[in-house]
Amino acid sequence: MPHINGLEFAKSVRTAKTLAKPSTRMIVMSALIQAKVVGTAMTLNVNGFITKPFIPDLIDKKVQHVLNEVVKTHAAIAYETIYTEIQNS
Repeated sequence: MPHINGLEFAKSVRTAKTLAKPSTRMIVMSALIQAKVVGTAMTLNVNGFITKPFIPDLIDKKVQHVLNEVVKTHAAIAYETIYTEIQNS
């Protein structure tokens, strides 16, 4: 990306300096696998990290994992909302 790297972009999303929502799911892909880079990505609350060169099946598995987590999160929120409504009625 011109003028910004992936970690800078992730930070801008997480701190709401872009149009993307801070809850946007992100998987970081990098050729840099140093602990500092991976640690920085994780402190930005990214949902996954893939190193280059990558295996195409791995990307599919990571994306499916992130999407499944979204579904589980939404289901848990819906359950909690319904449960609370039942308790309060």
